[in-house]
Amino acid sequence: LVRLKLLLNSVTSEKFLNQNSSFAIPPATPFAYFPLHFEPEEVILNRADFFSDQLSVIKNISQSLPIGMNLFVKEHPAMKLVGWRDRDYYKKIIEMPNVTFFHPSVSTESLLQNSSLVITIAGSTGLEAAFYQKPSVVFTPSTYSNLSCVHLVKNLNELPLIIKNCLNSKVDLIELNHYVN
Repeated sequence: LVRLKLLLNSVTSEKFLNQNSSFAIPPATPFAYFPLHFEPEEVILNRADFFSDQLSVIKNISQSLPIGMNLFVKEHPAMKLVGWRDRDYYKKIIEMPNVTFFHPSVSTESLLQNSSLVITIAGSTGLEAAFYQKPSVVFTPSTYSNLSCVHLVKNLNELPLIIKNCLNSKVDLIELNHYVN
């Protein structure tokens, strides 16, 4: 009975995703990209401290963005392996102002290429952003958070200023090459 309930929830959540997610990136729309983390995940559970609630993080980001900028949130494709998140979780994201929720099949590369910046709790997408010459904001120190194009949030009250500074920063390709080497 439990397995049947989990299977039913998985099927209905996937159907919800297919019907309520965006599949195309609108042209000429300035946006920050936030990829949802797979859950459960060690980074979220053990290292993210006060930033482990992704819904709360998304809400804070959307309220901290400059006027006219949107937040594009994408579900992690591997969540299919655990039956997706509950539909109510997705509904809360979709209902947030200036937030667009993307289907997990949408190309991460396209989102990175077209974004103004990338925001992640601690995922590798923050580093990937640098290869697309996009600055990033992270909420947890990581191996790459010492790069000058990566801006670490220590206090949520500073998030609007950090985002503003991030938007005005550039990726130092020499520094990135040294990091990679």
